Amino acid sequence: MKLYIYTLLIIVICNATPMFCRDFSVNKDSADEEEVYYDELEELRKSEYFPRIAVFLNYGINIQHADFYELPGFPTCCNSFGNGFGSGFNFGLLGQLRFDEHWFAGAKLTFGNLNGVFESEQHKPITIVGALQDALICNTLDASINTFAISPFVSYMLPQITDNLYVTAGLDVATILSSNFAQYEELVSPEIGTFENGTRIRNYVSDKLPNTNPFLFGANIGTYWELPINKLKNIRISPEINYHLWLNSPVKDLSWNTSQITFGISVKYNKEPVPPPPPDAPTLPNLPELPLPVHNTNFVATVTHKILNDSNGIEEGDITIEDFTQSTLKPLLNYVFFDNNSSKLPERYHLSNDRADTFDISHLKSQNALATYYYCLDIIGSRMKATPEATLELVGTNCDKGAEHNNTALSKARAETIKKYLCDHWNIASNRISIKARNLPKEPTKSVEDGGLDENMRVEIYSNVSSITEPIMSYDTFSIIKNKRISFYPSVTSQYGIANSKLTVTQGDSLINEWNVNGALPATIDWNLADSNFTHPSKRNFHYQLTATDKIGQSVKSAQNTIIQKRITIDAKRKRGYPNDTEFEYYSLILFDFASNKLYERHNKVLNFIISKIRPEAKVIVSGYADVLGLPEANKRIAAQRATETAKRLGIPDVEIRSIGNDELLYDNTYPEGRFYCRTVTIYIETPISN
Repeated sequence: MKLYIYTLLIIVICNATPMFCRDFSVNKDSADEEEVYYDELEELRKSEYFPRIAVFLNYGINIQHADFYELPGFPTCCNSFGNGFGSGFNFGLLGQLRFDEHWFAGAKLTFGNLNGVFESEQHKPITIVGALQDALICNTLDASINTFAISPFVSYMLPQITDNLYVTAGLDVATILSSNFAQYEELVSPEIGTFENGTRIRNYVSDKLPNTNPFLFGANIGTYWELPINKLKNIRISPEINYHLWLNSPVKDLSWNTSQITFGISVKYNKEPVPPPPPDAPTLPNLPELPLPVHNTNFVATVTHKILNDSNGIEEGDITIEDFTQSTLKPLLNYVFFDNNSSKLPERYHLSNDRADTFDISHLKSQNALATYYYCLDIIGSRMKATPEATLELVGTNCDKGAEHNNTALSKARAETIKKYLCDHWNIASNRISIKARNLPKEPTKSVEDGGLDENMRVEIYSNVSSITEPIMSYDTFSIIKNKRISFYPSVTSQYGIANSKLTVTQGDSLINEWNVNGALPATIDWNLADSNFTHPSKRNFHYQLTATDKIGQSVKSAQNTIIQKRITIDAKRKRGYPNDTEFEYYSLILFDFASNKLYERHNKVLNFIISKIRPEAKVIVSGYADVLGLPEANKRIAAQRATETAKRLGIPDVEIRSIGNDELLYDNTYPEGRFYCRTVTIYIETPISN
């Protein structure tokens, strides 16, 4: 309630200040009748009379003046407590109003303290080690008093010295928010010996101050200096020093008064001065109206092109696109991975569900190896359906850590999940699929890095027929643009200037590329053909056109020009004996185990097939890769070993070996399967085909 009353009082003082301010406002009716003159210096002077608010922080030194020997209800052996000292920080809010050229009035709300320590020493005879000795005993009283005060004041500017220096005087009214004390006797000398309690301190008491006064009254004087810190002078830094004398005691009926010296700083703010009025709108001269042209007879747009060979910059007549054959072998990882402590198949795996009869593995030929892998259950299901003599063995495993420790029931549940899908959606007989469960896999990933353990949370799929999990072979064609750059040369003539223009390239009804230009056109617009997908077999030629708009809104189009596209197909090359043809093959071995370069028997079928495809004139590149687990240097080394072992098994004399490691990740390594597909060796074969 006391805090509420004080806060309400300061708000009333601050909000009532405008009635004491001089009225410098301009009457609206008179302003409408006569021109208002703006004087910046005068407005700054007026702003000095705006109410100011501030926050402040200071450090106080408390000087205690006392003459008592004990607190009420807490007896001591002290003869008398005299002067004491204390210190602490004070903070609060300040409101201030200028009501005269030199005079200000205001008030402060302060959260402060009247802390103090009293000490009284006396000599007494005490018995130490069986002998009576003269001892020096110090009686200590440590008081901690927190207060809330309101302090109305007036201040006077000292123009004789400077316009920024002020003296101030005021009154203080405070209430005690909290008060505590501790008192005790301490044996100072002799240096040996103790009281009867076995220590050098006795009669220790800690409690709230008894019988405190509800209000404290005082007076203060001080000085402060205001330093404007911005151009408008409405924000000021104000260092200050004040002296407070409290006239009554914190404890009733005790001779105890406090004086304080405080050093601090405040930040003051008042409303900004009135800004200058906006300038009058300029008066435009009466210009004669000019008729806009209806048609710009000199508005003409043209555009031409050149086809350039990127390798030598020589101009060519047509765009030449050549098709090549490509064979790709993608390994099928025979592991299905699960989330921690879960037997539910993760959503990243693609399932045909009720559409198993519509699944066609040939539709996956455009997918990379990892994207193809996510269809592994449907691939295996379709192969099992087509191979009645094939059986499966599903081995469920776990990471053997945390909730999965020794949890073979979870391993079995994971294998049951795979079996249920193959039986329910691919109608595979239950007796063709057997289940085993174990903790860690037979070849576990032993890395303790993030992601290492989840590679052991899996189901391993094995079959008595190798074709069930064999790699996926696909044959496709791809196109190479032999001349990769077209330069367009636009030109527009206009007597009013160009606002914007647009160059478009189309192929049939399809928009292939577009360039938008604001303002003047560049001399050339270059198009890198390798960045565009336009080689639709039924739409061979390109058409391009330039559209321009001038600064008065008129538009014009150039004539539509044609770029001839010549395509050399596989059939055409075979039928006509096209010279210098090339066949490309790309193989990825079935994947290596973690930190291993060991080739197993299951690799031989793939390697023997690749060896049969390599001709003496072929260029062969063997590249070793690794995943993110482990140190980069170690991954580089294991990748080189994988590539070297594979090249040895190929048994060809001229082969280029590359150690990539994890410098270039083939796939995203967020999930275990992505890391497994990075533990691989790729074999790239480029074979020239002559007549």
